[in-house]
Amino acid sequence: MDRGIRTVALLLAVTTAVWAQANPPKGGAGKVDQAAVDAAIKKGAEFLKSRGGGFSEGFPQSELVVLTLLHADVPVNESPLEEGIKWVRELDVEKIGFRDKTYRIGMASMALWSLSAQNNQQKLAQFAYFLVANQGPQGEWDYGQCVELPKELKPPEEPGAIVSGGGEGGTVKLPPKKAGGGSQVQKKIPINPKRIGKDNDYSNTQYALLGLRACAEAGCVIPEKTWKDALKNLEAGQFPEGGWGYAWLTPENMDPNATLVHGAGEEPYGSMTCSGLCGLVICRHYIKEDWKKDKKVQKAKEWIGKNFSVEEHPNYKGRPMAGGKKQFYYYYLYALERAGMLADTEAFGKHDWYNEGATVLLAQQQADGSWPDDELKNGNIDDTCFAILFLKKATQPIVPKRISK
Repeated sequence: MDRGIRTVALLLAVTTAVWAQANPPKGGAGKVDQAAVDAAIKKGAEFLKSRGGGFSEGFPQSELVVLTLLHADVPVNESPLEEGIKWVRELDVEKIGFRDKTYRIGMASMALWSLSAQNNQQKLAQFAYFLVANQGPQGEWDYGQCVELPKELKPPEEPGAIVSGGGEGGTVKLPPKKAGGGSQVQKKIPINPKRIGKDNDYSNTQYALLGLRACAEAGCVIPEKTWKDALKNLEAGQFPEGGWGYAWLTPENMDPNATLVHGAGEEPYGSMTCSGLCGLVICRHYIKEDWKKDKKVQKAKEWIGKNFSVEEHPNYKGRPMAGGKKQFYYYYLYALERAGMLADTEAFGKHDWYNEGATVLLAQQQADGSWPDDELKNGNIDDTCFAILFLKKATQPIVPKRISK
């Protein structure tokens, strides 16, 4: 009898193994090997380090590299990360080129928050001031205009709001830096500049909101109107099927009450839809509304699931400037990572976004540790950063697990 049971068990095991090979987990990818992921991240970080520092106004990837090396667990006193951190802490917004301001300030904000919210609060307050000032009348952001930044932004006499609570009263005690050390207390700093921005696109808007989210978590009180205007714009810009394109056609008079229309030939595509989803989650969170019940959030998740790909940039053919679906491919994958993490989901439709994406990225990594340049021919530093940030699951959930390292 025992022999018969063992025989049946063996047959079942063989049958199960054969079935598993013929029917991989949903989405077509099994669980990625964590050791392989860790090795790829380390190798990619070594590639970035081998390119040296070069942090400057003329090196638009400066803040992105710092953010990536921090998440790749490179020691903060190791070159070139040490130089990069110093660069971000001393960053002069006025010296950054016009087309890079919003992107780079957003990245710099995320980098300093990742490093230490407590130790960088004053600089993050200046970044928040810049970003709030540069929101346009319709709620979007453009590349960013110069604005005179206060030399020091101070908290009010009374304690402000909880750092991770989005505006409630009190202070927050950060965990001690070392065992046995005392707690740190972070006060809120109100941010209330005059808005001078111009509306433009959802690409700039996504990095502005990511930067503001980092600043908010570091104790900066972002005006509720900032979140509400951005939310209103995102909701209006969503296509009926759930996705987002690049931009609206904005009226010449910049009337905030004017009706906006999508540009000719505009279609929803991968990176902007992931970014739109992230924007909805962030804005609803900071006005204390339940984003999980938001029908537009669900619609965006459905669009990503129906159009899902980790092999190419979904539906990017709809952009007039596009030369193929490999353009902005790694940029899209990093947007996909943020969407998965902020929307707190392991799958879009039937697709396990992380395991599918990580499997592809491991296969694409080159011998020198980098990831190949997309068709924009801008070099592979930024694409390597995007790949590492995806593999590391670098984006903090909407309710962060921690505020400071």
